[in-house]
Amino acid sequence: MQYFLSHAPNKDASIWHQSPIGAVENISPNETAYFHRKAIIAQEYITSWKCDDEENRNIRWVKGLRENLDPYTLGDYVNWPDIDIKNWQTSYYGSNFHRLRKVKIMYDPCDVFHFQQSIPPFHT
Repeated sequence: MQYFLSHAPNKDASIWHQSPIGAVENISPNETAYFHRKAIIAQEYITSWKCDDEENRNIRWVKGLRENLDPYTLGDYVNWPDIDIKNWQTSYYGSNFHRLRKVKIMYDPCDVFHFQQSIPPFHT
């Protein structure tokens, strides 16, 4: 992380750390939608730019950071969506994804609340 921060594309690039340890661990990963109850740390990679010609450099920085840390990552936090996350269903929701698709069909069968990585309804 130190390497990536020292090679950041600009002064606004950062890695935000959050420690979810505590009461969040007292609930089973399958009791709610949030699966990563035993996570030690959650990280968000942040960058921004003002000019169009800075876009590629900033995006490459985040992608490089993600690729290098991926072997040490057990999942991703759904409230920090990233369209480049592969297998986002498992990465965000772990083993809860199948159950959450059933919940989706009960409360949003027409998929009104839809975005690129939203849980699709489970049609039997």
